[in-house]
Formats: sequence, structure tokens, C-alpha cells
Amino acid sequence: MKGIKILLALAVFFVLVGTASAAVNNASVTVGAESSYNSAVGAGNASVTAGGTSQVDVQSTQSTGRWAGFYGSITGSIVLADATSHWFKNWTVSNVAGAYVYASNASNPDFSTLAAATSTDEPSWLTTTGAADNFQNTFAQSEAQTFNGNSMTANYTQTYDNTGAETFKTYALKDGSSDLIWAALAQNDATGYNGNTVDYQLLVPVDGATATNYYFFLELP
Repeated sequence: MKGIKILLALAVFFVLVGTASAAVNNASVTVGAESSYNSAVGAGNASVTAGGTSQVDVQSTQSTGRWAGFYGSITGSIVLADATSHWFKNWTVSNVAGAYVYASNASNPDFSTLAAATSTDEPSWLTTTGAADNFQNTFAQSEAQTFNGNSMTANYTQTYDNTGAETFKTYALKDGSSDLIWAALAQNDATGYNGNTVDYQLLVPVDGATATNYYFFLELP
């Protein structure tokens, strides 16, 4: 998918300054190289003669034009500090299981108004009827969950670890201004889809015809 500006292999670094540990804050990111699927299979062929019929079963695997993925590690600490960043006390978060990594096209979403997003909140290119990878087919499960202190039943999807098991969850959310927000539930030192050790995997929508930028936020456990 040409022109996409989002990149993979993120390491997220986070500091909470003078707030409770459950709060959502801006997250800085270290961005790695993007990698996308490229089929190396050549076109199959079959010979026919006049008057003959042949059964030809065809198969193809192609890259999605609606979704992209982020993954990486989470490093966090909680501090007691003043407005000029003089630290009074620092606590390192050694286990990030239960944290949430949030991504949004909005640079300043209102996390105090979080709610579950449904297909009616999504852009039309993401909800195309009959598309195998549309929102409805992708976020087809739901469960009760709490984000930034707000309890709700949210739609979610799961992405794979290196064995093909559905291990990592992404939830579809929105704020009170209908800004879409995608939330990855973190694990601690899990094995990602490519065999690397990661803390999260996050699925986000991307219009294949448009460059897409995401802003990152973190809620520590």
C-alpha cells in the first residue's frame, strides 16, 4: 500500500507526571522500518485445446487495503515531580500486562468520554458490504472492558502470535467528538506474530488510497 506513513516495530516510552497511574497520557515513540506482504508466486497457467473443458481451481493471497499493524514494547514509569520535571520519586512499571496502547488520527482525543465504536461510526470504505476484511467481519467479537475508568462492552479483534494463535486484542473505541480510537490490550514479554518479544499488537484502519498518520497514547496498569 503506497503512501502509507504509519510504520511498524514501535517501542513506546512513557512518563506519568503528577497524575494517577490509571490516567491516559501522550506517548513518545521510536519508529522502526515498515514491512508489508509481497507475494512471490508467479501467475499459474493452463493449456487448453479446441473443444476441451478443464477444471482450473485458482487461489491467491493478497495484502489488505483496509488495515495495518503496529507492534512493540512498552516501557513505563510513574513519577512524583513538579512542573519543571524535578523528580521527587520514581516508580518503574516492571510488568505492563493490562496496560492499553491507544492510537488515533486525532492528536488530542478526549479520553474522559470514551465509548464503544460500531460500524455506524466507521468510514464507508471500511464497512463495504461483502468485503471479507471490512469492519464488521474484523471486529466481530465483543466483551466488557474498562478503559480509562470507563466500563463498556466494546467490539474487538485478535491478531496472531508466531504459532497462528489469536493472542493479541484490539478494541474499537471513540470519544465524545466521534474521534476513532483503537486500543491494544498489552501483555508482558509475549511472542509476537513474527517471533519477536513484544508487549502489544495493534490493528488500525488505513484507506489504501490515502496516507495515514496515527498519534499514540498509553494507559499503564
